[in-house]
Amino acid sequence: MKSVKKFRAFLGGFILFLALMFTVGSVNVKAAGPKLNKKKITIYVGHTGKLKVNNAGKKVKWTSSKKQIAAVSSKGVVKGKKAGSAVITAAAGNKKWTCKVTVRNNVSVSKGAIKILPGKSKKVNIKIQKNVNNIRFKIKDPKVVSCKWGKWKGMSIPLTITAKQSGSTYITLTNTYSKEKVKINVTVPAEWDDVEVVIPETIGEQGYESNRMKITNYSFYQPSGWTGSYYMHVEFKMVKYGKTGKTNWGEYVFFYDKNGNILDKSQLYASALAVGKSFSDELLVPEGTAKIVFMEYPDVSGDHNNSGNDNGGTQDGDNSSTKDPLKWDDSDLKKMNSYADKAAEWAKKAFDYASKAKKQSGMSQNYTAMAITALKMAKSHMQNAYDYAIVKEDANLIDADGNPAGTLQERTQELLSVFDGLDDLTNTDTDTIYNMATDAMAKTATYKVLTARLLL
Repeated sequence: MKSVKKFRAFLGGFILFLALMFTVGSVNVKAAGPKLNKKKITIYVGHTGKLKVNNAGKKVKWTSSKKQIAAVSSKGVVKGKKAGSAVITAAAGNKKWTCKVTVRNNVSVSKGAIKILPGKSKKVNIKIQKNVNNIRFKIKDPKVVSCKWGKWKGMSIPLTITAKQSGSTYITLTNTYSKEKVKINVTVPAEWDDVEVVIPETIGEQGYESNRMKITNYSFYQPSGWTGSYYMHVEFKMVKYGKTGKTNWGEYVFFYDKNGNILDKSQLYASALAVGKSFSDELLVPEGTAKIVFMEYPDVSGDHNNSGNDNGGTQDGDNSSTKDPLKWDDSDLKKMNSYADKAAEWAKKAFDYASKAKKQSGMSQNYTAMAITALKMAKSHMQNAYDYAIVKEDANLIDADGNPAGTLQERTQELLSVFDGLDDLTNTDTDTIYNMATDAMAKTATYKVLTARLLL
């Protein structure tokens, strides 16, 4: 009896459930709409990324805004071609979806632009991703910098860049796997970039102030392979010729270090003077020069400091006010010997360059140009000696054996004549330059010894 009741209760519940089901009705599940799987992706050059429109329902057409950066296939496969950004568009029917793609290089550098002082080096760290078989560097101008790889450390390697001479260039790093390229821009400032140059409006020759020159232009250059010292090419024009009849003109230029001390002095020189005529000269600028001053007359002897500023007072026994300007004293002779020493030094350099020009035909014109410049420097110092000697009474010279060797003025003028025709030489006059340099080297060496004996 109890089991019958239980069955009736179960049957009643089941009928009620069926009734409720038919009362509520059926429920339909709506399908999701089409959607692009990614809105932005980052890939590396040579690598790929996969895009897909889910539930598209229709054929999807893929396009790239910049195919040279990121290309996309008909199946939505995006391949990185070059570093940069692009937009991939997927279109199906009248609907469109977009994805921003960022493409990065497998090779990256810690610095894309650097500045290196001449003779100095800097390291740039190179990092890589996978798919890099080999990295090669190529220097646009090997005269400016050189490069050397370091040792690998994980996924990075240092590249040491050494500055050889002033200029600008760039280094191209190439990944041989993907052919991608990365550039490092390098600037090597010239040693004269920060040098202060002081030039008055016009320049009067010391002792002949009525003969005046005006600097019209100047520039700097450094022969190939040189470091430290360099040349200053100066162009000037005669604007006043008050002391007519004087055929030569010369004036000092002083080179100071950063502390205001004189490193050296040189002289602008001109001949065959005429108002309105233009001239040019070469000045050797010593290493460490911070300031170049034209036509200042510092006295570096006695109670004066190296920058030419008078400290006040005079030394005991100073008889400069009563000194006979025609007589020679030790300071005069030392100046003459200094001119002779520098003339001999530059004549020797001219000979060395001229010798290289005769031996190395491929570089002959470079070396002859350097030999001409060195000869001009030797001539300039000899002209200084001549201009100094002719205002003094003549002095007799003796050789190492005590025999007469002519007078100072005669030997100075004779040596100066060795450089006749120098201004007409060109870079192709190799033999003439070599002969002049040989003659100048021998005679300046002898002259240096003769003037040194005057100090004994």
